[in-house]
Amino acid sequence: MKNNTKVFAHRGGGLSAPENTLAAFSRAIKQNVSGIELDVQLSKDNIPVVIHDAAVERTTNGKGTVSELSLKNLKSLDAGS
Repeated sequence: MKNNTKVFAHRGGGLSAPENTLAAFSRAIKQNVSGIELDVQLSKDNIPVVIHDAAVERTTNGKGTVSELSLKNLKSLDAGS
């Protein structure tokens, strides 16, 4: 019997790198996952950004909500480099 199980990296495999970051996605790909689940929010200037929470406090060094911050401001935050 053939195994058709698919393994998806939730938020890119957040146990080995900060969730929803390129580092997490890269590590997941190296582990040969079938796919990557990610989350998208819109910035203040209506640019889609990859982040799970509506607020940035849990996953970055910033404060506020994604929808209150411009893409430039969001890019300046540290998500666990």
